[in-house]
Amino acid sequence: MALDWLSNNLYFVDGARAKIEVVRTDINHTGRMRRTILNSTVLDKPRGITVHPVRGYLFYTDWSTEKACVCRTNLDGTNQVFFNPV
Repeated sequence: MALDWLSNNLYFVDGARAKIEVVRTDINHTGRMRRTILNSTVLDKPRGITVHPVRGYLFYTDWSTEKACVCRTNLDGTNQVFFNPV
């Protein structure tokens, strides 16, 4: 799990369902509280996660046997960048 302390959003990995999701922790905000950022169309075996709220980045690892990587996206899951191991 990783907390974006600027927006009070909590990001987490669901490895069993191959998803990265976000939950709003601001109880005063109305609207949808949980959203999938990345799903199994992009992920295989997601593991670690961290955020850089100031830059608006989400970093995660995917331990896939075929496409293992350290990856970066925007906090909404767009603009994926893969940092594949050598």
